[in-house]
Amino acid sequence: MKKTTARSNVAPVAVAGRTLAVALLALGVATWAGCTRHPGVQITEGSAAAPHLLHAGTDAPDSIFLLPKADPAFVGSWGGELKVDPADARYTTHPAAPTSYYFGERNGTVYLRTAIYGRPNFPVVKTHVELLDSRRVRFQIDSRCDTCSPPCREVETTTLKLVGAKAMQAHLVAYSYWQGDGHEQVDYVGELHPLTDAELSAIDNQVRRNHVLLGRINAKQKSGG
Repeated sequence: MKKTTARSNVAPVAVAGRTLAVALLALGVATWAGCTRHPGVQITEGSAAAPHLLHAGTDAPDSIFLLPKADPAFVGSWGGELKVDPADARYTTHPAAPTSYYFGERNGTVYLRTAIYGRPNFPVVKTHVELLDSRRVRFQIDSRCDTCSPPCREVETTTLKLVGAKAMQAHLVAYSYWQGDGHEQVDYVGELHPLTDAELSAIDNQVRRNHVLLGRINAKQKSGG
C-alpha cells in the first residue's frame, strides 16, 4: 500500500504492508483520508477531508435498500466506532468515526436503512451497495470538494462482515486524490455490535454534532444482491 504524490520533487512514501486485525470494521460511516497535497505534511482541520459518517438514518424510516440474499442475522441496529490504522494516523485529523446501520426485514427480505453525514464542502456524488455473499455487504461513497485547492475527490469503500450473533467486522478504505497533485489512502477498522436505544442515541448525537445530512445510500426501494 502506498501514499504518494504526482509531483516529481516529492519522493513516494511507502507504507509497509500490514495485517488489519479486523476486530471491527467500518461506516462510515464513515471515513477519512486527509486531503493534504503531500504525505508527511502537517494536516490542519481546514485541509483535511471530512469523514463521511454512515448512520442508521432514523430521519427517513421509509428510505430503504433491499438485500434479498442477505442472511437474516443482519437484522437489527448495529454500530460502534471505526479507528484509523495507526500507520495512517499522520494522514488524517479524524482518528475515529462513529457509525451505525439499521437492517430490517420485510416479507422475509432483509433491507438496509442508512444515511450519509459529512461536511457540506464534500457532497456525495455517487453511492453503491453490493452484497458480496449472504454475510458480507460492501458500500461505496464517492464525493468531491470543488473548493479545495487543488480540487479533491474521495472514494470510501466499507465492507461489513457478520462474524457472529453479536459481532460484525468493518473495514473502511478511504482514498483521496487531487487534480494533478497526488493521492493518499487511509484505512479504518472496527467491530460493530448490536445497539441498545441509548447507544444508538449516543451515536446519533455524535454524528449530528458537527455534520449535516448529505444523502442516503441508494435510498429508493430496489432489489440488490
